[in-house]
Amino acid sequence: MTFFSLTEWLAELKIANEEFNTKYLSRTQKYGDASPETIKLKREEVNVAYYALRDRIDALHLLVGTLPSPYAMVINQLNALIMQYNKLLVNRFEAQCSETEESQIS
Repeated sequence: MTFFSLTEWLAELKIANEEFNTKYLSRTQKYGDASPETIKLKREEVNVAYYALRDRIDALHLLVGTLPSPYAMVINQLNALIMQYNKLLVNRFEAQCSETEESQIS
């Protein structure tokens, strides 16, 4: 490590990792302490905000009426994020189903 002068970099990386772990554990504890009702309410709030934002972007996209629309990139990026999230949900669901099947077989 000293040959490449990485000692300072390793120390900085260690500090960053420790800070991340502290924040991650703190957030995880907050989620654990939150009641299911609170989480459900937050999801509903986020859904309302998301749909309002989506409708606003869509309306602005339609109002511009020029090609290329300055909102096309935002729309494409949001669609890409949505597709990735949906894949994550499908993979998570399939993993849960296979775990359930394995536990029923055992």
